[in-house]
Amino acid sequence: MKTFIRNTLIIKLIILLFLISFEISLRFSGYGINTDIFSKITINGTKYYKDNTQFINKYYPQAFTITTSDEKNLFTVKKDPGTIRGFILGGSAAAGFPYNSNQSFGTIVQKALENSGTFSKVDVINVSFPLMSSYYITDAAHKLLRYKPDFLIIYTGENEYYDIVRGDIKNSHLYVKTKLFLKEIKLIQLFLNLVKKPDVSLENRYSFIDTQINDFDFTDKGENDLDVKSRFTKNINSVLQLYENKKIPVVLTEALSNIFDMPPFSSEYESEATDFITRYKRALDSRDSLALKSLFQQSQSLEMFRKNASVNFLNGVASNYLLKNSPEALNYFLIAVEQDKTPLRVKSSLFTTLSSLYITKKKEFKYINFLSLKQMILSLNDLSLLGNRLCADHTHLTQEGNRVAAYYIALNLSELLKLDVNKVLSLFSKKTEELNSLLQISDIDNFAAFLKTFDIFNSKPYQNLVIDYAIEPIIDLENSIVSNKRLYNTLKELSGKNLYLDAGYFYYENDDIQRALEIARSFVQNYPGYDGARYLLSQIYEQTGEKEKAKNEIIFAYSLSNRNSKVYELAQSILNDDELKKMIQINGKPASM
Repeated sequence: MKTFIRNTLIIKLIILLFLISFEISLRFSGYGINTDIFSKITINGTKYYKDNTQFINKYYPQAFTITTSDEKNLFTVKKDPGTIRGFILGGSAAAGFPYNSNQSFGTIVQKALENSGTFSKVDVINVSFPLMSSYYITDAAHKLLRYKPDFLIIYTGENEYYDIVRGDIKNSHLYVKTKLFLKEIKLIQLFLNLVKKPDVSLENRYSFIDTQINDFDFTDKGENDLDVKSRFTKNINSVLQLYENKKIPVVLTEALSNIFDMPPFSSEYESEATDFITRYKRALDSRDSLALKSLFQQSQSLEMFRKNASVNFLNGVASNYLLKNSPEALNYFLIAVEQDKTPLRVKSSLFTTLSSLYITKKKEFKYINFLSLKQMILSLNDLSLLGNRLCADHTHLTQEGNRVAAYYIALNLSELLKLDVNKVLSLFSKKTEELNSLLQISDIDNFAAFLKTFDIFNSKPYQNLVIDYAIEPIIDLENSIVSNKRLYNTLKELSGKNLYLDAGYFYYENDDIQRALEIARSFVQNYPGYDGARYLLSQIYEQTGEKEKAKNEIIFAYSLSNRNSKVYELAQSILNDDELKKMIQINGKPASM
């Protein structure tokens, strides 16, 4: 018997050692997904964290590289005295979509905190990604602790009903949490990929993210409402408790949605109510008050009208026209959002339990502030602010929307961090031109955002609207790129970094150095960890005679490019022999040498 037990233990030990050895070999070979949020890099003797562009794949199905994130963050590993470091977690709205980093509320909050004069350096690091739900926020919030956060901003609520992390609606809360935990293990990643062979041939298809939005079945989720809200509350509350226990301030922000101008995507009794909706829209277009009053009364008479999101949206429009900013109009707009069978906007009821919990435990939560942007804006008594003015589409913010969000978040952070509120908020008294200059915003930024929203409005949910959405253009027609037909035709099919590269080199090669410099600065502001942005800026600084700036950028470009020979060639013309020697000592010789 003893021999059997001993042999069994030996066999188990051998299996365990084999699995550990296999796990180690998979890690050393670089198999699967690196699930660290950031990777380290040394630039000119200083260690930095930069975005691990594979990290986000942990939250997609299987365990291979479906997509890569952009190099939007670069910050020092060592947090010097006087430095404050905060992080932002959320979905695409928190990331700033359709805008890039320099127009997002995160960057504006960073500038506001700098205005306080309290810190020698302020880092606000945005690790928000499209389609990410509270499951991602919970998982990433734990990971962020190793990077020594001084505060956390959570901006969420819009992705809970089409949750890519959860996957199938039938997957239990425990299943999702366990899967996320196990995906940290390379052996599990290998198993997942063996069970279902990865399909990485995305050619001639939408990008992975676009495919998720277009192929997702949004309908018939009503019966799962309570389950979605329960999971959301559990996930977010676990983060609040964790950070409260560690005395790290958190601003939990309910994402803003367009309820005033954005009609519902789909609804119950859609076909049955079509004729009534058509007549209602016609009366609104003609501003026929008598017809509107009659149609409004009819809308209350049948259950199919009372349960139809589009009818209730039109009730809101009619009430607002007849009564102006009435509570009754707001109520109908909110009902329409709750009844929308394509829940791309934030449902107010999603935050009900959390806000009640916050109110109940306000004395206990010394490091948590709950911020409802909707309630803040409603206090201004202008319903139109909850429309196209602050929202570029259903839930993503305009430039003004990002600045409004930044104002209230900075106000809450000032309270939690005990800062001089007047100094922090003084940033928002600056004129638009001055603020744009401070944020390094150029025409290319607004053009990039314009292209992104154009793609959104041509996606599946928008093509099926029962009520037309009156889209507001988010670009000035005097934008230098729009007004330059040759450049416009060159750039209109591009996106992301390629957009900035082509625009920058277009102006550079046509000797418009000032425009090229504006674009390159915006490029580096938005993609500080991308070698191509640094390379372009170093070329321009060399042209303008700003030698020290050119040297700094080419050293960053060489380190970030993993010793690219083309970057090295430019470095030879910018750096002196000692500087070139030091750069090679730190980073190594060019890859081709």
